[in-house]
Amino acid sequence: MNPDAILYRQKHRLIDYDERMAILLQTVQGEQYGRYFFPTVAGVGFSENSLRWNNKIRKEDGFLRMVWGLGTRAVDTVSNDYTRVVALSHPQLRPETTARAIRQYSQRFVDIIDMEENSMKTLPIRQVLPEVIRNDYRSARYIVSLDQGDYVRNIVSTSGLEETNNLLLTFDYLTKDRSFVKLMRTTLQRLEQGYQLPVDIEFTIEIIPNYPQPAYRFHILQCRPLSQREQDVGVQIPVDLDEEDILFRSYELV
Repeated sequence: MNPDAILYRQKHRLIDYDERMAILLQTVQGEQYGRYFFPTVAGVGFSENSLRWNNKIRKEDGFLRMVWGLGTRAVDTVSNDYTRVVALSHPQLRPETTARAIRQYSQRFVDIIDMEENSMKTLPIRQVLPEVIRNDYRSARYIVSLDQGDYVRNIVSTSGLEETNNLLLTFDYLTKDRSFVKLMRTTLQRLEQGYQLPVDIEFTIEIIPNYPQPAYRFHILQCRPLSQREQDVGVQIPVDLDEEDILFRSYELV
């Protein structure tokens, strides 16, 4: 048995409790493009933001971790790839500030279902993206940007998708769309109010191209309250400390 599961049961006084288990079957959300099946956006959302890399970011507005394809890469982050992190109080504020950093920390692999082989696969973005674009994947323009070397620019029309070797997954259109940001922020806040605790969710989103703005088909796959903890309280830090008593210094958020 997983030792983490044993520790969890021990913490909640369930170690000797005969707990009945069940299996929940859910439909995999997404659409098929050519041989591949996947959702356009998947991820996890938190009603409280514990990842505040800038003083402007508000904790109570929550944050998202988004990927293209199946949400496995957002739920269980991997060491060789990256997700798009969005602070819902300031959705356009990225941890990365240069085109080089945006390129370095963009998603490189996608989890999909190969319908021809009836199997789940992890494939390079550069292999899958051109193929699905050829299969009329019009939603791509809302999640990718064009890498121009010294800068990254938005895709303004589907013709920009032809440069498949220069496309980066940035989700920038979504972070600029007020209706998308409001949808995610409101969902998390209402769930927190219902649970009376901070929550996290797993979700998928299908983008329906439309004019002048796309529509969103939003699926909540899971919602659970976060572990309850005591609120942070202020502490008095001594002013005059001996150098040998200082472990580290920080002048920004840790």
